[in-house]
Amino acid sequence: MASTGKNEAGKSSVLEIVLWCLRGRAGLQRDVRSRMRRVRTEFVLDDEPLVVEMTVTGGIPTGSVVSKQTGSELASFGGMKAFEESMDAFRRPACPRGHRERPRRLTDC
Repeated sequence: MASTGKNEAGKSSVLEIVLWCLRGRAGLQRDVRSRMRRVRTEFVLDDEPLVVEMTVTGGIPTGSVVSKQTGSELASFGGMKAFEESMDAFRRPACPRGHRERPRRLTDC
C-alpha cells in the first residue's frame, strides 16, 4: 500500500481505521472517530472471508462481524469495550474450552 499527499490529509487515519476494524482498538484520534458515520472492512481469517460493518455515532461503534461465506453473524457489538472484546475473540489462539481454534460465535467459548 502506498499513498502520497499533503501532511494532515488523512492518509494515516485510513490505515488506523482499517486496524481498528481488524483489532477492535487503534490509535484513532477522538476527532477522527467523531467524524465517522459508517465503516465496512472485509478481510480473510483462516480462509474465511469476514465483514466488519458498523455505524459510528459520537465516536462509538455499533455493528457486527459477519461470515461472507454463510451470511451468519458471528459477533455483534455496541460500544468500544464490546467491539474490542468481539475482535479479541477472533484473535484468540484457542478456545478456553478447547472446542476449536477460534469460536464461531462470541458466546461459543
